[in-house]
Amino acid sequence: MYQNIIVPIDLGQLENGKTSITLARGLVNDGGSIHLVNVVENIAMAGGPHMPMNFMKECEDQARKSMKELYEEEGLGEGGSWNVLLGPAAMRILDYAEEHNGDLVIVASHRPGLKDYFLGSTAGRVVRHAQCPVLVNR
Repeated sequence: MYQNIIVPIDLGQLENGKTSITLARGLVNDGGSIHLVNVVENIAMAGGPHMPMNFMKECEDQARKSMKELYEEEGLGEGGSWNVLLGPAAMRILDYAEEHNGDLVIVASHRPGLKDYFLGSTAGRVVRHAQCPVLVNR
């Protein structure tokens, strides 16, 4: 069993995230904690001058609201936490797991598309570089 489980949540694929939370509940020690993490990537850079100036702030605010609602809806309580991070998803998930002594990361994965073969998926990067075990929920 595990003491500190990190569960990255893709708000665009919330059902996969909820399945990962269910898995985490079954694997966490009594008194252990489940930490939900969402990463907002800076897509405004790709849009350049065509993106509204406050677009990223609005994305971050919406993610915070959604993560808080999910955390409360799932009843994860006192022992765990939720957080919204900014930056490249895989890197921020790995940093968070290391900083918070994560002893398991449960990451949801989807069927790879063409872009995943060229760039690699977030789940794939987490699996390759994590310092702790990673459970891939597919």
